[in-house]
Amino acid sequence: MKLSFKPLSKIHKHYIVLALIALAGFCFVLASSYPGFHNLDSINQLQQAQGKAPLTDWHPPAMALLWRFLIFITGSVSSLLVFQLLAYWLAFGLLAITIRKQTGSLKLALLPFVIAILPSSIVLSGIYLKDVLMAALLCLVAALLYIGSYTKKKTKLALIIFIVSTILIIYSGTLRHNALPALIPLAYAASYNFFSNNRKTLLAAIAIIALVPVSMKVTEKLYDVKDLKITATIMVDDLKSILTEEEIMASTMATETKEYLIEVKRNCAQRDVLSHAFLDCTNKGGDFRDVSINDYDNIKSTWINSILDKPLTYIQFRLSVFWRFMILTKPY
Repeated sequence: MKLSFKPLSKIHKHYIVLALIALAGFCFVLASSYPGFHNLDSINQLQQAQGKAPLTDWHPPAMALLWRFLIFITGSVSSLLVFQLLAYWLAFGLLAITIRKQTGSLKLALLPFVIAILPSSIVLSGIYLKDVLMAALLCLVAALLYIGSYTKKKTKLALIIFIVSTILIIYSGTLRHNALPALIPLAYAASYNFFSNNRKTLLAAIAIIALVPVSMKVTEKLYDVKDLKITATIMVDDLKSILTEEEIMASTMATETKEYLIEVKRNCAQRDVLSHAFLDCTNKGGDFRDVSINDYDNIKSTWINSILDKPLTYIQFRLSVFWRFMILTKPY
């Protein structure tokens, strides 16, 4: 029996080209970064994933738990790197193919890959970081929602896109608290693509965002995540910049906390450091966690009162941190 094959149409040839570009990008970054680059944060999260360290909220337990699951089913630490890069390149591949389908232009379809290979994007994509994992997953959400915008509402495909996007949005929100500005429009877009009226869209979007803190609390309860009062790191940064030494000593914080803050304030001034004071402005190593846990309520109340008393000083400091982070001329 003689087999006959129909020649591929032009658009299908373009789909193959775009898919191969995405595959090549995935293989290149995987090969060049394998088994993946770690920093101190990701090493600690890997230890938690392997059960060598207890789960804490110092880093989002969601990443350690996903890593634990991937190691369980693959036996490889690098499985998270593969997962991260798959999400990243799948996102840009889907965007490219959908743009080609909707516009008929191969040149326009190549634009997503220009973004994918920007140095700031491609270099970071091979690093184990909660920020990178979150960004890769949100890129995938954006690609799915772009497809969904051309999909008929209330169909099976629309439902699948809505469910998958919702899961990825909620999971991404558990990776970084500051993901919220990105999650709100994505949650609304996911809901708008599926529901037929504005009221249902709004309610669904609110529900998706509300499920982020709920899922975090459930995870903490289920896995007995230790609370290390990580928000105190931000409070320490603010307090050492807002308050004078005299005001620190006059506060309701414990004596040990006051001494710690004064040391931090002096060292940060000498080293010209604005934030991450608990790491860069103390000579006492891990003392911060003891201080933050034992005196958290007093630190928090002093922090709130300081912002209310000196709002302009607080705003000026936060703008300084943001500006230094943007220009990256020195440690921020």
